[in-house]
Amino acid sequence: GFDTLYGRVRVMQHEAPGEHWTYRFVEPPPELARDIYMYWEVNGVLAHVREKVMPTGDVVVIFNLGPAQALVDRHDETRETVFRSSFISGLQEQFLITASHEASWMCGVRLTPLGAYRILGLPMREVANTVIDFDAVMGPAAALMLERLRNAGSPAARFMLLDRFLSERLRQPHEPANEVVWAWD
Repeated sequence: GFDTLYGRVRVMQHEAPGEHWTYRFVEPPPELARDIYMYWEVNGVLAHVREKVMPTGDVVVIFNLGPAQALVDRHDETRETVFRSSFISGLQEQFLITASHEASWMCGVRLTPLGAYRILGLPMREVANTVIDFDAVMGPAAALMLERLRNAGSPAARFMLLDRFLSERLRQPHEPANEVVWAWD
């Protein structure tokens, strides 16, 4: 399984009145570390509906395996954009507010900006300070990947699917300018 191929899957669990969740994550194999920070999965229920997410310096691709998730408008918190399938959160300069009105079950990958460019084929300015549907970038491959992830039998199996998908994308990458690679290194 994934544990033996890439290292130990780390697990954090939380139980409290009105909430319970499990968060699993694993780092990629060394040859992908330049492009991928980690694979992750979260499953559970929080006592609060909304959560403030601070900027992290990475690009996150999220596959929603369970109930719909929402992004709350910072300027008008009565407005929400609902995401039912998969989405990309680009590099952010400000916090985001997410809403989980039911349970959360999501998995995804945290990409370095260089890796995001190589995998997605988009200049980072096109996804900066926004959250967009993954299928707007990947087309039908996004829906197929989501279906495979939903049908996988375990978090480790989902991590392996993500790893194969991203490794395939990196075999035919969009290469940034040499100056960008030099600056990133």
